[in-house]
Amino acid sequence: MYFVDRYSPDGPPSPQDAEEAVEWSGRSSLDAVAWGLAYTDLGHIVLPPVWGRFVNRGDALERRWGEFWEAPARPGPPTLEDWRPGVEQGWRPVQAFNATAVETGQRFLMSPMDWDPPGRGANSGADPETVPATGFRQDCPGRTMAVPTAARLSASFPYVTPVARPYYEGKPPGRALHLADGGYYDNFGVLTAVDFLDDMLQAVVEEGKEAKSPPREVVLVRTSLRGPGESAGAYPATDSRSGSGWLMSALGPALTVANVRGDAQATVADSLAGYLQRTWNEGISFTTIEFVATGETPLSWHLSEDQKRALDESWDSRENQASLEGLRAVYRRLDLKRK
Repeated sequence: MYFVDRYSPDGPPSPQDAEEAVEWSGRSSLDAVAWGLAYTDLGHIVLPPVWGRFVNRGDALERRWGEFWEAPARPGPPTLEDWRPGVEQGWRPVQAFNATAVETGQRFLMSPMDWDPPGRGANSGADPETVPATGFRQDCPGRTMAVPTAARLSASFPYVTPVARPYYEGKPPGRALHLADGGYYDNFGVLTAVDFLDDMLQAVVEEGKEAKSPPREVVLVRTSLRGPGESAGAYPATDSRSGSGWLMSALGPALTVANVRGDAQATVADSLAGYLQRTWNEGISFTTIEFVATGETPLSWHLSEDQKRALDESWDSRENQASLEGLRAVYRRLDLKRK
């Protein structure tokens, strides 16, 4: 969110802005969560009327992220609505944050654009509880949301940050769903990207029938995490003797959920990307570029110095530098086509 916020009508973020975004993204937020858990959340249990409903560890996390916008030249954290003009004018990239609705299990999308999730088109007439995805603009019409809030809801580590729902004075205009981590439904964001591209390509085909040179190229950039010693497309090795008996009976369900969020969803993401290419293979060129980070997966809002160093080393790897050069080649080719 720090990087996307630095876009302007003059172009993408400067190298200095990009470095600042990377630095802020690597800062620890775990102490803010710990403070909220030890003080405000405990206060909710002991003296609920004193603390109020909005002060909790999730709020502490958002305020920590919002410190980025406390500089004199910055007006404070932007909202999704603040990003909307740049998206409409084409100079700010479209953003879509994923969360998961606790009550229904649906994918919940938060975005500055008017984008109807599958089955929620203006003339679909579908029951909102029978479609695979819903969104903030559909369930909370006329409202907006701070970007740090959307980021927090889309990346709510279980138990580290609380599930949350919109608050209204009086009766809510729509469903007041509780929102949990987006990784339960779509841990890699590929499903949302495929839905978006499917809609956009359909619009390009319809609107481009009269155009001399409609867009004919799609580049899908993916990021993934690979554990130490793992190869691409391989599930992690296991020891059949470990975790047997009562321990596996107790931890097995939670362990299954954690593993499905990673390896199994990666397989589904590959299938979805393949589906998109097969569906739109006539006259449209697809390029998939992947950047892979290797190392242990951080399980909290804190990156140790070793983890930061591992990310830097992954970025400098031969594999990722080749992907970077491939991405640069795509942009050079697109620039030549525009000229």
